[in-house]
Amino acid sequence: MAAVLYPLTRRLPDPNPTALFFFVTTGYLLLLALAAASGSGLLKLLSNAAAIGSFALVAVTWLFLPRAPVLPGGFAAPLALYYAGLGASLIVGFAAHDRVDLLKILLAPAFVVFGAAFERHRPRWLWDDAAARLAFGLLVVLPLLAWAAQLAGGATTLAAGREVGPFANRNNAALYALCLIALHAVVSGRTLRSVLVYLAVGALFGTLGVLLAVLLALLLAIGRPRTLAVLLPALALLGLAAWSLPEVGVFARLGPLRDSVLLLVDGRIDLASVSYAELVRLLKSTDLSFLFRLKHWLELLTLYAQGSPYQWLFGFGIGASVRLSEIHLVPHNDYLRLLFECGAVTLLGFVALLATALVRVGRRWEAVPLWVVAIYFGSENLVNNYLAMSVFWFCAGALATRVREAHDAPA
Repeated sequence: MAAVLYPLTRRLPDPNPTALFFFVTTGYLLLLALAAASGSGLLKLLSNAAAIGSFALVAVTWLFLPRAPVLPGGFAAPLALYYAGLGASLIVGFAAHDRVDLLKILLAPAFVVFGAAFERHRPRWLWDDAAARLAFGLLVVLPLLAWAAQLAGGATTLAAGREVGPFANRNNAALYALCLIALHAVVSGRTLRSVLVYLAVGALFGTLGVLLAVLLALLLAIGRPRTLAVLLPALALLGLAAWSLPEVGVFARLGPLRDSVLLLVDGRIDLASVSYAELVRLLKSTDLSFLFRLKHWLELLTLYAQGSPYQWLFGFGIGASVRLSEIHLVPHNDYLRLLFECGAVTLLGFVALLATALVRVGRRWEAVPLWVVAIYFGSENLVNNYLAMSVFWFCAGALATRVREAHDAPA
């Protein structure tokens, strides 16, 4: 698919390396959407092969860019630390790793390098070409069409926790939507500057974690008096909606969250020993999202503390949180997951890479989607969503480079 779409980039008046990433990403999503809509194992296999092939094509293009630095400044040390930690964990325990997730976690952060380098070689805005605008439309529409096909065929439902097109759940669909906002800024040079649109995206998927991450990101990235003048009334409207429609959409999650906090504050439960069945009885709800996370995190931190010094540094292996935990699930916290499965060295490199991008972009509108994802890493499983993560890291590198070069340019 990438080979089919790549010639489109040759029709541009000026070769633009970002066009390559943009169109192969569209091709990869097309395969994912077709696989999700049809349930075809063959298409799923082809999409996995396309992910690796797309990475290879983008990487080769990066290697042969004229006068391209080996690694963009600022990202070299965090990436070296990240890959050193992963490499050390593989040397001794390769058999302990989930190979599919390993490949995703290994490849996705490298896109920060490609994004930074491709931005330096951007001759003009990719958005000026009609093919690029069409491709972006496909990036928006294809997941929705795949989801509609799943709903029509009974392969999924509107209930939370089920597939949304090519994404495992609504959380990952929300992640992708936020990454598209960042990608639009990269290819068009136009930055979304609307508090209301971000709040709408945060509430649209019915996930409380996304909405809270959006609110925090807005405060951290652009929390100035003028912005607060819009944000505070918007929050007041959200509060009124939550009061008036307590059982609708994302607002239905607030009741169990409040009751969960009260259980903890009142000391009526011991997270280490309470069973999930007991939590359901006490809350009178099966929505254990908040307490499930805390209980699972506590269990994994306890297991981590009981590990060897080698495991503290380089982890128990990707997939170990599923194998070793009582509930056999990943921890809904990518920072904790990287610590437990890949070790402190890998986590430190990951956090440093993320911090480098955020610091270089600075407090501006371009940073809002990056901050949302950085915050959302703390309450969801995102790092194994290869499509969204490759877009996220590419945009982080491109936006950080654009802001830095604009800052360094002579007045």
